[in-house]
Amino acid sequence: VSTFQFTARFGLAANLSELMASRVSSSTETQGQEPLRILLAEDNQINQQVAIGLLTERGHQVEIAQNGLEVLEWLAKESFDLVLMDVQMPQMGGFEATAAIRNQERDGGGHLPIVGLTANAMKGDREACLAAGMDEYIAKPVRRQALFGTIAKLHLRPVAEPALIANAEEEEIAEKVDAGADLPVLDMAALDDLKTLEDEGYFSLSEVVGIFVEEGPQRIAVMRRAVEEKEAVDLQREAHTLKGGSRDLGAQRLVEVCQELEEKGKIASLDGTSELIDRVEHEFALARDALLD
Repeated sequence: VSTFQFTARFGLAANLSELMASRVSSSTETQGQEPLRILLAEDNQINQQVAIGLLTERGHQVEIAQNGLEVLEWLAKESFDLVLMDVQMPQMGGFEATAAIRNQERDGGGHLPIVGLTANAMKGDREACLAAGMDEYIAKPVRRQALFGTIAKLHLRPVAEPALIANAEEEEIAEKVDAGADLPVLDMAALDDLKTLEDEGYFSLSEVVGIFVEEGPQRIAVMRRAVEEKEAVDLQREAHTLKGGSRDLGAQRLVEVCQELEEKGKIASLDGTSELIDRVEHEFALARDALLD
Protein backbone atom coordinates (compact mmCIF):
# COMPACT_ATOMS: atom_id res chain seq x y z
CA VAL A 1 0.00 0.00 0.00
CA SER A 2 1.32 3.43 -0.91
CA THR A 3 2.54 5.54 1.98
CA PHE A 4 1.79 8.68 -0.06
CA GLN A 5 -1.74 10.00 -0.42
CA PHE A 6 -2.54 11.50 -3.80
CA THR A 7 -6.34 11.85 -3.52
CA ALA A 8 -7.62 15.18 -4.78
CA ARG A 9 -9.05 17.25 -1.93
CA PHE A 10 -11.33 20.09 -2.97
CA GLY A 11 -13.38 22.30 -0.68
CA LEU A 12 -10.96 21.98 2.23
CA ALA A 13 -9.95 25.62 2.36
CA ALA A 14 -10.09 27.35 5.70
CA ASN A 15 -12.46 30.29 6.16
CA LEU A 16 -9.78 32.77 5.08
CA SER A 17 -9.04 30.84 1.89
CA GLU A 18 -12.76 30.55 1.14
CA LEU A 19 -13.11 34.30 1.54
CA MET A 20 -10.17 34.87 -0.79
CA ALA A 21 -11.67 32.51 -3.36
CA SER A 22 -15.00 34.32 -3.26
CA ARG A 23 -13.25 37.64 -3.88
CA VAL A 24 -11.62 36.42 -7.07
CA SER A 25 -14.40 34.17 -8.41
CA SER A 26 -15.15 36.61 -11.21
CA SER A 27 -11.61 36.43 -12.62
CA THR A 28 -11.41 34.81 -16.03
CA GLU A 29 -8.17 33.08 -15.01
CA THR A 30 -9.80 31.26 -12.09
CA GLN A 31 -13.42 31.00 -13.22
CA GLY A 32 -14.53 27.41 -12.52
CA GLN A 33 -11.26 26.65 -10.69
CA GLU A 34 -11.89 25.36 -7.21
CA PRO A 35 -9.31 26.12 -4.50
CA LEU A 36 -6.43 23.66 -4.57
CA ARG A 37 -4.24 22.32 -1.79
CA ILE A 38 -0.71 23.05 -2.95
CA LEU A 39 2.65 21.99 -1.55
CA LEU A 40 5.31 24.60 -2.31
CA ALA A 41 8.84 23.17 -2.21
CA GLU A 42 11.08 26.22 -1.95
CA ASP A 43 13.95 27.06 0.41
CA ASN A 44 14.23 30.78 -0.31
CA GLN A 45 12.17 32.91 2.08
CA ILE A 46 11.51 35.71 -0.39
CA ASN A 47 10.49 33.24 -3.11
CA GLN A 48 8.16 31.60 -0.60
CA GLN A 49 6.40 34.83 0.30
CA VAL A 50 5.88 35.87 -3.32
CA ALA A 51 4.45 32.47 -4.29
CA ILE A 52 2.24 32.30 -1.20
CA GLY A 53 0.91 35.78 -1.95
CA LEU A 54 0.03 34.86 -5.53
CA LEU A 55 -1.58 31.54 -4.60
CA THR A 56 -3.60 32.69 -1.59
CA GLU A 57 -4.82 35.64 -3.64
CA ARG A 58 -6.63 33.02 -5.75
CA GLY A 59 -7.97 31.09 -2.76
CA HIS A 60 -5.50 28.20 -2.78
CA GLN A 61 -4.17 26.59 0.41
CA VAL A 62 -0.38 26.43 0.60
CA GLU A 63 2.03 24.41 2.74
CA ILE A 64 5.80 24.87 2.64
CA ALA A 65 8.60 22.31 2.30
CA GLN A 66 12.17 23.58 2.56
CA ASN A 67 13.67 20.70 0.57
CA GLY A 68 12.88 17.42 -1.14
CA LEU A 69 13.04 15.40 2.06
CA GLU A 70 10.35 17.61 3.60
CA VAL A 71 8.25 17.12 0.46
CA LEU A 72 8.32 13.35 1.00
CA GLU A 73 7.49 13.81 4.68
CA TRP A 74 4.47 15.98 3.82
CA LEU A 75 3.23 13.52 1.21
CA ALA A 76 3.49 10.61 3.62
CA LYS A 77 0.92 12.22 5.90
CA GLU A 78 -1.14 14.66 3.80
CA SER A 79 -2.88 14.86 0.43
CA PHE A 80 -2.18 17.61 -2.11
CA ASP A 81 -3.57 18.50 -5.49
CA LEU A 82 -0.30 19.92 -6.79
CA VAL A 83 3.38 20.28 -5.90
CA LEU A 84 5.32 23.34 -7.03
CA MET A 85 8.86 21.95 -6.89
CA ASP A 86 11.99 24.07 -6.88
CA VAL A 87 14.66 22.19 -8.79
CA GLN A 88 17.63 23.29 -6.66
CA MET A 89 17.22 22.80 -2.89
CA PRO A 90 19.53 21.64 -0.08
CA GLN A 91 19.64 18.02 1.12
CA MET A 92 17.40 16.76 -1.69
CA GLY A 93 16.66 18.66 -4.88
CA GLY A 94 13.48 18.74 -6.93
CA PHE A 95 14.53 16.15 -9.50
CA GLU A 96 15.44 13.63 -6.81
CA ALA A 97 12.21 14.24 -4.89
CA THR A 98 10.19 13.85 -8.08
CA ALA A 99 11.93 10.55 -8.86
CA ALA A 100 11.07 9.27 -5.37
CA ILE A 101 7.41 10.28 -5.81
CA ARG A 102 7.14 8.63 -9.23
CA ASN A 103 8.76 5.43 -7.91
CA GLN A 104 6.21 5.37 -5.10
CA GLU A 105 3.40 5.83 -7.59
CA ARG A 106 4.62 2.89 -9.66
CA ASP A 107 4.15 0.72 -6.58
CA GLY A 108 0.94 2.22 -5.23
CA GLY A 109 -0.74 3.95 -8.16
CA GLY A 110 -1.96 7.50 -8.59
CA HIS A 111 -0.34 10.53 -10.17
CA LEU A 112 0.43 13.76 -8.30
CA PRO A 113 0.89 16.75 -10.63
CA ILE A 114 4.32 18.33 -10.16
CA VAL A 115 5.43 21.63 -11.67
CA GLY A 116 9.14 22.36 -11.64
CA LEU A 117 10.41 25.82 -10.67
CA THR A 118 13.68 26.60 -12.44
CA ALA A 119 15.99 29.45 -11.60
CA ASN A 120 17.70 30.21 -14.88
CA ALA A 121 14.99 30.46 -17.60
CA MET A 122 17.27 28.60 -20.01
CA LYS A 123 16.19 26.84 -23.17
CA GLY A 124 15.81 23.13 -22.44
CA ASP A 125 14.58 23.62 -18.87
CA ARG A 126 11.10 22.35 -19.72
CA GLU A 127 12.51 19.24 -21.37
CA ALA A 128 14.75 18.54 -18.35
CA CYS A 129 11.77 18.85 -15.99
CA LEU A 130 9.60 16.56 -18.10
CA ALA A 131 12.41 14.01 -18.37
CA ALA A 132 12.67 14.03 -14.56
CA GLY A 133 8.98 13.10 -14.28
CA MET A 134 7.48 16.54 -13.74
CA ASP A 135 4.31 17.56 -15.58
CA GLU A 136 5.34 21.12 -16.44
CA TYR A 137 7.73 23.87 -15.45
CA ILE A 138 7.70 27.57 -14.66
CA ALA A 139 10.81 29.73 -14.84
CA LYS A 140 11.50 32.09 -11.97
CA PRO A 141 10.62 34.79 -11.15
CA VAL A 142 7.13 33.36 -10.87
CA ARG A 143 4.57 35.58 -12.59
CA ARG A 144 0.77 35.41 -12.44
CA GLN A 145 0.26 34.55 -16.10
CA ALA A 146 2.71 31.65 -16.16
CA LEU A 147 1.65 30.30 -12.76
CA PHE A 148 -2.10 30.28 -13.22
CA GLY A 149 -1.93 29.43 -16.91
CA THR A 150 0.13 26.35 -16.08
CA ILE A 151 -2.13 25.31 -13.20
CA ALA A 152 -5.19 25.64 -15.41
CA LYS A 153 -3.53 23.66 -18.21
CA LEU A 154 -2.71 20.80 -15.87
CA HIS A 155 -6.36 20.59 -14.83
CA LEU A 156 -7.46 20.29 -18.45
CA ARG A 157 -8.91 23.75 -18.82
CA PRO A 158 -8.60 25.26 -22.29
CA VAL A 159 -6.21 28.07 -21.36
CA ALA A 160 -2.86 26.73 -22.59
CA GLU A 161 -2.23 29.90 -24.62
CA PRO A 162 -1.42 32.22 -21.68
CA ALA A 163 1.15 29.75 -20.33
CA LEU A 164 2.74 29.39 -23.76
CA ILE A 165 2.98 33.15 -24.12
CA ALA A 166 4.55 33.43 -20.67
CA ASN A 167 7.09 30.67 -21.37
CA ALA A 168 8.06 32.36 -24.64
CA GLU A 169 8.55 35.60 -22.72
CA GLU A 170 10.77 33.82 -20.18
CA GLU A 171 13.00 32.42 -22.95
CA GLU A 172 13.25 35.88 -24.50
CA ILE A 173 14.42 37.25 -21.14
CA ALA A 174 16.98 34.44 -20.90
CA GLU A 175 18.31 35.28 -24.37
CA LYS A 176 18.68 38.94 -23.42
CA VAL A 177 20.64 38.03 -20.29
CA ASP A 178 22.82 35.60 -22.22
CA ALA A 179 23.49 38.33 -24.77
CA GLY A 180 24.65 40.65 -21.98
CA ALA A 181 21.83 43.15 -22.41
CA ASP A 182 22.13 46.45 -20.56
CA LEU A 183 19.62 45.75 -17.81
CA PRO A 184 18.11 48.34 -15.47
CA VAL A 185 18.86 48.16 -11.75
CA LEU A 186 15.22 47.18 -11.08
CA ASP A 187 12.55 45.63 -13.28
CA MET A 188 9.60 47.84 -12.47
CA ALA A 189 7.11 45.33 -13.91
CA ALA A 190 8.19 42.83 -11.26
CA LEU A 191 7.74 45.43 -8.52
CA ASP A 192 4.34 46.41 -9.88
CA ASP A 193 3.20 42.79 -9.55
CA LEU A 194 4.33 42.70 -5.92
CA LYS A 195 2.74 46.08 -5.16
CA THR A 196 -0.56 44.78 -6.55
CA LEU A 197 -0.39 41.80 -4.18
CA GLU A 198 0.40 44.15 -1.31
CA ASP A 199 -2.48 46.49 -2.17
CA GLU A 200 -4.86 43.51 -2.14
CA GLY A 201 -3.62 42.44 1.30
CA TYR A 202 -1.92 39.15 0.34
CA PHE A 203 1.69 40.18 0.68
CA SER A 204 3.99 42.65 2.45
CA LEU A 205 6.50 44.19 0.06
CA SER A 206 8.15 46.16 2.85
CA GLU A 207 8.71 42.94 4.83
CA VAL A 208 10.30 41.20 1.85
CA VAL A 209 12.49 44.22 1.09
CA GLY A 210 13.50 44.19 4.76
CA ILE A 211 14.59 40.56 4.48
CA PHE A 212 16.56 41.37 1.33
CA VAL A 213 18.28 44.38 2.91
CA GLU A 214 19.14 42.47 6.10
CA GLU A 215 20.30 39.21 4.54
CA GLY A 216 22.22 40.60 1.56
CA PRO A 217 25.34 41.81 3.42
CA GLN A 218 25.41 38.59 5.45
CA ARG A 219 25.40 36.45 2.32
CA ILE A 220 28.05 38.59 0.65
CA ALA A 221 30.26 38.19 3.74
CA VAL A 222 29.83 34.40 3.59
CA MET A 223 30.77 34.49 -0.11
CA ARG A 224 34.00 36.32 0.70
CA ARG A 225 34.82 33.84 3.44
CA ALA A 226 34.04 30.94 1.08
CA VAL A 227 36.54 32.28 -1.46
CA GLU A 228 39.20 32.80 1.23
CA GLU A 229 38.68 29.25 2.51
CA LYS A 230 38.30 27.78 -1.01
CA GLU A 231 34.81 26.44 -0.22
CA ALA A 232 33.22 26.40 -3.66
CA VAL A 233 30.04 24.68 -2.46
CA ASP A 234 29.37 27.46 0.06
CA LEU A 235 29.99 30.08 -2.62
CA GLN A 236 27.53 28.39 -4.99
CA ARG A 237 24.87 28.08 -2.28
CA GLU A 238 25.06 31.71 -1.13
CA ALA A 239 25.12 33.09 -4.67
CA HIS A 240 22.10 30.96 -5.58
CA THR A 241 20.14 32.11 -2.54
CA LEU A 242 20.89 35.80 -3.04
CA LYS A 243 20.01 35.40 -6.73
CA GLY A 244 16.61 33.96 -5.86
CA GLY A 245 15.52 36.84 -3.64
CA SER A 246 16.97 39.40 -6.04
CA ARG A 247 15.04 37.93 -8.95
CA ASP A 248 11.67 38.21 -7.23
CA LEU A 249 12.37 41.86 -6.40
CA GLY A 250 13.36 42.60 -10.00
CA ALA A 251 17.05 43.30 -9.29
CA GLN A 252 18.08 42.02 -12.70
CA ARG A 253 21.71 43.14 -12.78
CA LEU A 254 22.35 41.66 -9.35
CA VAL A 255 20.78 38.41 -10.54
CA GLU A 256 23.16 38.31 -13.50
CA VAL A 257 26.31 38.71 -11.39
CA CYS A 258 25.07 36.19 -8.79
CA GLN A 259 24.51 33.73 -11.64
CA GLU A 260 28.14 34.14 -12.72
CA LEU A 261 29.31 33.49 -9.16
CA GLU A 262 27.03 30.49 -8.80
CA GLU A 263 28.46 28.96 -11.97
CA LYS A 264 31.99 29.54 -10.66
CA GLY A 265 31.10 27.74 -7.44
CA LYS A 266 29.44 24.89 -9.33
CA ILE A 267 32.63 24.07 -11.25
CA ALA A 268 34.92 24.93 -8.28
CA SER A 269 36.69 27.63 -10.28
CA LEU A 270 37.54 30.45 -7.88
CA ASP A 271 39.63 32.56 -10.27
CA GLY A 272 38.18 36.05 -10.52
CA THR A 273 35.56 35.42 -7.84
CA SER A 274 36.79 38.23 -5.55
CA GLU A 275 36.16 40.73 -8.34
CA LEU A 276 32.74 39.21 -8.98
CA ILE A 277 31.86 39.57 -5.30
CA ASP A 278 32.88 43.23 -5.51
CA ARG A 279 30.37 43.56 -8.38
CA VAL A 280 27.72 41.76 -6.33
CA GLU A 281 28.29 44.19 -3.46
CA HIS A 282 28.03 47.16 -5.83
CA GLU A 283 24.85 45.91 -7.53
CA PHE A 284 23.32 44.99 -4.18
CA ALA A 285 23.87 48.54 -2.93
CA LEU A 286 22.25 49.98 -6.06
CA ALA A 287 19.26 47.63 -5.78
CA ARG A 288 18.89 48.27 -2.04
CA ASP A 289 18.92 52.05 -2.51
CA ALA A 290 16.41 51.82 -5.36
CA LEU A 291 14.06 49.61 -3.32
CA LEU A 292 14.26 51.89 -0.28
CA ASP A 293 13.86 55.07 -2.32
